[in-house]
Amino acid sequence: MIPRLGYHSDVAPVADVERGESCGDNLPEDSDTKKSRWLIVTGTAGLLALIFGVPAVLVPFVMLDVPERSRMKVVTLHQQTISTVERDFEKYTDYLKGRSFGRVAELPVDSHGWIELINPMGRKAPGGGPALLPEPDSHTGAVGLSGDQHEVRISLPAYRSLEPVTVTITNPEKASASLNP
Repeated sequence: MIPRLGYHSDVAPVADVERGESCGDNLPEDSDTKKSRWLIVTGTAGLLALIFGVPAVLVPFVMLDVPERSRMKVVTLHQQTISTVERDFEKYTDYLKGRSFGRVAELPVDSHGWIELINPMGRKAPGGGPALLPEPDSHTGAVGLSGDQHEVRISLPAYRSLEPVTVTITNPEKASASLNP
């Protein structure tokens, strides 16, 4: 009889694939294997706690209402609104005087048209509700925007510690047309 390879009396038996054995079936479980399993389980649990636990604790703190951030949001929207109205008046005037080529949209004829032009995605005010309204709202921080093709008034509300400010922008083309009949 020829001895089968892999079986020695002083070595742990090698798995017999024909009988469906796997390499780990015949090995005794020692303390190193138990320690490594414990480390894997502990490491996995720690990693899951880090991935899910830290954001669960930090997100509420980040989402707190910070007064300075709310005021800055209102002031930024006010400044962006002023810049947009001034730029649109300039583009339209340049187009009428022939200094600009291409298509230029007509200026909005009422407050709602200006609000739709400047806030088409419906940004929200820090206190909730639309960020632009025909009249400023000191409770929500909504900036006031009213006007037509001739003149636009943009009002910063008295929101938190902000002082109310109203800026009036006049269309240079419409103003010169009304001065020179």
